[in-house]
Amino acid sequence: MTYETLLKRLEKTVKELGYKNIEQALEINSSLLNMHKENKIFPFLEANTFLSKNNISHRWFFYGEGEKLIKYKIEEMKSLLNTNAKLMQYYKIDSKNEVISETVESDIMEPTIKKDSVVIIELKDNKIEDGGIYALHLDGNIEIRRISKRLDGMIDIIVDNRKYRNEIVDKKNINIVGKVVSIFSNL
Repeated sequence: MTYETLLKRLEKTVKELGYKNIEQALEINSSLLNMHKENKIFPFLEANTFLSKNNISHRWFFYGEGEKLIKYKIEEMKSLLNTNAKLMQYYKIDSKNEVISETVESDIMEPTIKKDSVVIIELKDNKIEDGGIYALHLDGNIEIRRISKRLDGMIDIIVDNRKYRNEIVDKKNINIVGKVVSIFSNL
C-alpha cells in the first residue's frame, strides 16, 4: 500500500475509535508526526503499537486482507451492543438480516479467536467466501470455523490452532448458520 493509502486508513480508523487526532492515537508529538509526513514516511512503529493496543487486525490494516476484527473487552462490547443500530452500521451489517452472539467455548480458533470470546454472527449470510469465518452446525453444536472451497467441490473446515486437525466435508453435508462479522475478546 502507498503512504497516502495507509495515512487515509489510519486517519479513518483513529476517527472511528474516537481519538481527537493521530498524535493522540499514536502517542506521538506533532513535530515528529510532521517530519514523517514531510518525508512521506509512515510511522510504522507507532502504528503497530496503536493497532495492537486497540486490537485491530494488522493484516487488514497494512494489506487490506481479511476482516477488520476489532476486538473489545467484554465490558466495552456489552455497552456497544446496547446501541445495536450503531453496531450494525459500524460493521456494515445488513439490517434486514438478524444477528446473534455466541460465546466461543474452545481454543480451536486461537490465536484469531480466543476462548471465551463473544462473536457476532450475521444469520442468513451463508454464501461461502474462501477463508471466511462462519458459525456451523457440527455435531449438534454451533461451532466457529474458517471455511474454504476446494477445486473438487468439497469444503475445507479449517481451525487456526495447530493443535487440532482440519476437516474435509462434502458441500451437501455442511450447515452454515451465518458469518462471523465481529469478535469481542477479553484482553
